[in-house]
Amino acid sequence: MPIKTAITKGTSNILTDIKENDVFSEQSHYIFNGRKPSTNEYQFLHLESGQVVNLDEKYVSELLQTADQYFSEVEVGIEDKKWTKKQIEELPIGTYNELPKEGDVKQKGILSIWSDIHSQQVFTVKFTKANKELSNKALGEAMAKQATEALAKIADAAKNKKGVAAVAAKVIADLQANPILPIEKGEERILRGYKTQFESVNGLYDVVDMDIRTGSSKRQVNVRAINTLLFNGVKYIVK
Repeated sequence: MPIKTAITKGTSNILTDIKENDVFSEQSHYIFNGRKPSTNEYQFLHLESGQVVNLDEKYVSELLQTADQYFSEVEVGIEDKKWTKKQIEELPIGTYNELPKEGDVKQKGILSIWSDIHSQQVFTVKFTKANKELSNKALGEAMAKQATEALAKIADAAKNKKGVAAVAAKVIADLQANPILPIEKGEERILRGYKTQFESVNGLYDVVDMDIRTGSSKRQVNVRAINTLLFNGVKYIVK
């Protein structure tokens, strides 16, 4: 088939020379702006071009996927769950036309579910960011605050004659149970976006955060830190 290398008729409209069996593709990401009054058109910001476009109801409902709506919830683990011999033997007769084999995947874990995303389809992922090492100053301040609070409890007990030994024992037990660690626990984060990396040796994947409109929107997701994933109408909850 000959390839058209030039625009004809002085226009860049692809419909000018369109003919049967021409090949097209679309890989777009949209943010919904609102519905146009008294019409069946929906207004979106098209991220790749920065243009505002109007899409009709049929196009939106049949061809777009969403990262914000889901129709079912599934609890999954990190790793795949495999069929055991005992589970297979306990299956009621007639449950399966063909019984699973020992070691077959019974339910995919989040590692496999995430790995199966081979496109730039949008998702919402909730994950825990990596722990951050505290500076010596921040660690010292946290330890000093904990010590001050502990001493205040003991001093208050002595002042009010409320059993200093018992209070001191409880304070010491609390200190032992809750030591100040040289790390700051990572916060939970929600990211709406899509993959730009589809294989990883360390579990870190490059993604685009669609809620970032200025500056770099490139981020990383650690698949083992995922708590929930909303993809293709299903909310996967990692337990």
